[in-house]
Amino acid sequence: MDEVTPADPRHHTMERLEEAKRITKDGVEYWMARELGPILGYETWGKFEPFIDRAKAALRANGRDPSHQIVQTGKMMERGGGAQKE
Repeated sequence: MDEVTPADPRHHTMERLEEAKRITKDGVEYWMARELGPILGYETWGKFEPFIDRAKAALRANGRDPSHQIVQTGKMMERGGGAQKE
């Protein structure tokens, strides 16, 4: 891949990806899909989710287990009256 310089339009996207990057206590880098979608230009989760499905299919087609690269996570959401739902 070519080096992305500040004048390159991809530069802003790369910066946003770096800002969204998370790192485990063991030093493993990862990103949350719901944060990646908007950075990559997907307006809604519904439009980004098929991209994730295609990525899983590509991994399988190349003999890789998608669960080693793409892990489903959940998030607790606050509901009315203080109740929470995943």
